[in-house]
Amino acid sequence: MIDLLGLPEKTYPIVGITLGVADDSQGAQIKPRVPLESFAMYEKYDQATVDKGVEQYDQQLREWWDAQQLNNMRSYAEETAAFYQNVYFPEVAKTMQQQGFQFGDE
Repeated sequence: MIDLLGLPEKTYPIVGITLGVADDSQGAQIKPRVPLESFAMYEKYDQATVDKGVEQYDQQLREWWDAQQLNNMRSYAEETAAFYQNVYFPEVAKTMQQQGFQFGDE
């Protein structure tokens, strides 16, 4: 992708997209979203704000799942933690270093 787009040093392509068509026969409610204020911060990271947002979203999502009769779902916090237990793209760091990025505790 880097070569295809002719990207300069210290750039990296990131794309995220979800495509699909809702199944109207299910009559599902719109799924709640993570509150913006729990991850969009100005000037300084605030762990207490993140923690509060995760707790709030866990509760909202649990209520939504219950309304959908999905009572066996893990919490948002558990699901997110489980996702990040795996390395899905092992070549990303190497490719980013080739693009001029440096990693370390400097």
